[in-house]
Amino acid sequence: MSHVIEERLKNESGNQHIKLPGNIKFLEREQEIEMVLMEEAAGIGEKKMNMQEDAAFEGWAVILNRYFHKNVILNLDMQSDPEEMKGKWKGNGHFNRFLYRVMRFWEQYSWFFLSESLEAVLFAEGGFSDWLDANKEKLVNNVPGMMAEDAEANTEKISENWIEKAMTGEESILYDIVKGDSPEKNEIFRQLPAGLFLGTVKAENEVFPGKKAAVDLWTWDEEKFYAFELKYQNQMVGMITEIFFYANYLYDLLVEKNFTLNAKSTGKRGYDNLKENEFDEICGVMTADEMHPLIDEKVLEILNHNQYTEDDFGITYQICRYHTDNHKKIALD
Repeated sequence: MSHVIEERLKNESGNQHIKLPGNIKFLEREQEIEMVLMEEAAGIGEKKMNMQEDAAFEGWAVILNRYFHKNVILNLDMQSDPEEMKGKWKGNGHFNRFLYRVMRFWEQYSWFFLSESLEAVLFAEGGFSDWLDANKEKLVNNVPGMMAEDAEANTEKISENWIEKAMTGEESILYDIVKGDSPEKNEIFRQLPAGLFLGTVKAENEVFPGKKAAVDLWTWDEEKFYAFELKYQNQMVGMITEIFFYANYLYDLLVEKNFTLNAKSTGKRGYDNLKENEFDEICGVMTADEMHPLIDEKVLEILNHNQYTEDDFGITYQICRYHTDNHKKIALD
């Protein structure tokens, strides 16, 4: 069935290079499409899951809804017993982050449904949702440590790291995206960590992975916080997954305050600005020179037609396209 859906996406988009992920099975029915995800891709077991590649269910769900106009149901091919998972959330960061994403996506999109096994893990008594709510006052983020890795100043090769560095600071081209009434331009910073821990920031207290997960670029305009997910020559459906997670994580951390903002003063990468300002909206911006051929304005419309935007506040999404030239100049399209 997956190959049939893949062929239809190629025809619908006019791009013959479309390829579905190998670790998700796609089953089409009259009223819905079921996505069956292998449990390893969700972070169960020894494998360390990469959400933008291994389990980018959000991106593919939005695309299926956009091109097939059907409901989407997510299923997890679980070999583990859901009952045995209860109470074992601390230290299980990759699976927890997957469940958090599933829960938030299900809450916000009326066309997205869950299998019974996933519902049990999330919402049965003692499930992940109960645990998260019971411990929310103890859930704390991690703060920036050493400075983000700098690109080589004299390199001839343009890389994603080079682009990221070039888009930081007070003269960034991203100010054309950050629009508001405030005359002040707040600095654009890079690499804001997106880990979560129970009590103190220690490996054994990990709730969401904290080593590499970080918002590429960020800033704010008055009460609106901007999070940028950056790609360079890297067309990925998983870009939707990453920006969805970061936007929701920041919404829980900075707006709803379901997570506790770490009081540690670091003085690095602009972190202290989070403590000195109040925010009421998160804008997630997918920033790329080459967008995946299946991601278009209609996909963006679906992303923005969520529970939060219907209430005129909360989380919104944008697409930002840029280009570079042979003189290492960057400009927005």
